[in-house]
Amino acid sequence: MKKLQSELDSQTRRMKELEEYVFEAQALVKDWVNVEFQRKRAIVESIIKQIMITERNIDIELSIDLQNVLHARKKSFGDLPNTPSLIFDKKLCKPLTGKYPQNPKTIGEHIRKKRIDSRLSQAQLAKVIGVSPDCITNWENNKSTPQILYYPRIRLFLGFDTTDFDETTFSGRLQSYRSRNGMSCKEMAKLLGVDKSTILAWEKGTNKPAGKIVEKIEELFRKSNGEIT
Repeated sequence: MKKLQSELDSQTRRMKELEEYVFEAQALVKDWVNVEFQRKRAIVESIIKQIMITERNIDIELSIDLQNVLHARKKSFGDLPNTPSLIFDKKLCKPLTGKYPQNPKTIGEHIRKKRIDSRLSQAQLAKVIGVSPDCITNWENNKSTPQILYYPRIRLFLGFDTTDFDETTFSGRLQSYRSRNGMSCKEMAKLLGVDKSTILAWEKGTNKPAGKIVEKIEELFRKSNGEIT
């Protein structure tokens, strides 16, 4: 009976110590903002088991052991192998860099807004458009504008044209056709068998085509759907 009583007394003392241990942990959480930096750092380092950084996410595996966290009380508590512990993963999305354009005006700002809304990195969007990440950066910062050959893919990405053309006029329809199909003035001129200067004059409205060339151009307009195949 004495042996049993001694064991009960021992367990009672141990339970009391564990209660104090948990109370200490709760106090630490409550007073975290006032904990000195070096101790905070030591605690954070002790609970982080592994960090994995991917292109889009940050995975943090934590292993929280109260005895390690509250190392200052080890001496008073002694060896407590059964103290509470917890292992879990925390997944975070990497923040996307760049100021978010609430009211985009330039094609670069439209691209940035859509990219951020789509949670794509500049490198990921670069693969979609077929350019380098630096190119996307320059567009978004209005340091350069996309070449017309990239307009079709940009249009598909955005879901709309960033430039409105007056398609009630011949010059407007011509500009719209080139934009939707990513054709330069030189390429359009070659297609129609005219000079580049002629295309520019038509688009400015200072000159107009005549005869069979008009029929050829209008046929192109009718067949064009502006999509990339």
